[in-house]
Amino acid sequence: MILVLTFWGWYGRKLAGSARTIYAVTATIALWLNLFVLVVQSFLMVPALNALAPNGNEPPFLIAQTVVLVAAIALGYKAVKTKRVVATAA
Repeated sequence: MILVLTFWGWYGRKLAGSARTIYAVTATIALWLNLFVLVVQSFLMVPALNALAPNGNEPPFLIAQTVVLVAAIALGYKAVKTKRVVATAA
């Protein structure tokens, strides 16, 4: 469902008006979900990480997920607040 809004903003509205903000927010959520799964899979599959957090509720796992969440929020905030520069033909 998240990607439906992302594609609508990109292809349907060409990032015009509020579609740019919708695109940035939904793309950021999709990125965070992918990174969340990456961290979970890394802690399950990489032996060194699995030794740090075998159950998935230990502090190293929670710290990694918190860092990913904060980074995604920061990138999403920057994406929403950045002004779009439109190139004009000379």
